Amino acid sequence: MTNALLPDNSTAKTIINAFPSPLFIVDREVRVLEMNQAALDYFAATTQVWGHRLCGDVLHCANAQDCEEDCGETRFCRDCVIRQAVGTALGGAATTRRWTEMHLSRDGKRKRICFLVTVSPFKLDEAERFLLVLEDVTEVKELRQLIPICAGCGKA
Repeated sequence: MTNALLPDNSTAKTIINAFPSPLFIVDREVRVLEMNQAALDYFAATTQVWGHRLCGDVLHCANAQDCEEDCGETRFCRDCVIRQAVGTALGGAATTRRWTEMHLSRDGKRKRICFLVTVSPFKLDEAERFLLVLEDVTEVKELRQLIPICAGCGKA
């Protein structure tokens, strides 16, 4: 039994699974209602682990794991770009794209990962939902720090 929002054999599920980056459908509380295969692979999640859980729990956010409070209630959560982007979408923005640096727990270790976060609102069965895409741009960000490039002329 799964808690998935979309049936496995649906056209919508096929389309989101074709997307190469981790993609989630979340609600206004940033609870994960659905995720694509790339997200399952990237975050090593199973249906039992992610079904209707808060995003920070599914992503293994180190801040949510290090604090006694739940995801969304820690002192770090007000600065969470994912939560801010969903809030902006609730306020009427069509699409929000922002960079963020997150600390995730992987194999018992904290790992810094840079994401380009995209959130787009939509309605599904009359309920507000949000498409959340996380693109890992850690390597790009690290390379930019190694080789500074002039924004004006493009020279190093």
